Amino acid sequence: MAIATGNTRLTALGVTDQGVTFDSALEADVTFVFDTAETALAVLTGREDPMAAFLDGRFRSDGHLPLAFVLLGLFRPGVDATAPP
Repeated sequence: MAIATGNTRLTALGVTDQGVTFDSALEADVTFVFDTAETALAVLTGREDPMAAFLDGRFRSDGHLPLAFVLLGLFRPGVDATAPP
């Protein structure tokens, strides 16, 4: 997953069984593009609904859309992201 504001790619996150790595050179399956860093922070911390930001034109997703919805669901407050047994 990559995170960008405007035309600037901020970082990429790689998720494996070993954990999460931050490396801006990683190839991303999905990229989240926000109009500002403030919008990115609000969406990724659960203070703002991603769908509301999307409908307002302040957020878009490029790449694997089903994966984008799964990833955004992990940032909602109170969501249990524990893998099933």
